[in-house]
Amino acid sequence: MARASTAVAVGIPLGWLSLIALADQLSKWAALTRLRGSIPLWGDWVRLRLARNPGAAFGAFPEWGDALLWLTILVFVGLVVAIIRLGRRGAGAGLIFGLATVAGGALGNGIDRLRFGYVVDFLDVGISPTLRWPTFNLADTAIVLGTAVLLWHLLRGEGSREGG
Repeated sequence: MARASTAVAVGIPLGWLSLIALADQLSKWAALTRLRGSIPLWGDWVRLRLARNPGAAFGAFPEWGDALLWLTILVFVGLVVAIIRLGRRGAGAGLIFGLATVAGGALGNGIDRLRFGYVVDFLDVGISPTLRWPTFNLADTAIVLGTAVLLWHLLRGEGSREGG
């Protein structure tokens, strides 16, 4: 019975991260094949606009290229190992869910770096034509949300408790 619960504790998070990466890749495919110009979704607040980011977050370090690819791969592999190890130990669901969400985002952006040498971004949020957040994608959103879940659970001291 313990083997089955371990399979579930590891399989569900790995399935979740795969689902995130798939949704991210499908959204980027749609952006690459269909998106032309800037399309307002909610006035000037939210719009779709295709961007190619060769750098890290916010376009920082665009000259790092291959180093960012390898860093993404290392982070993804480290997260998967952590998910497997923590799942086998019965760590809290919140911790594992947070790790899987970050890993899914890392996988989505890593696939872009492998395929194109840059990350495809298309979500453009701001309050005016000049006050805009850097363009991002679903993988970036998953990374931020997963990190928030991790911080919440770790700050509450639930990082390793069953069900936390």
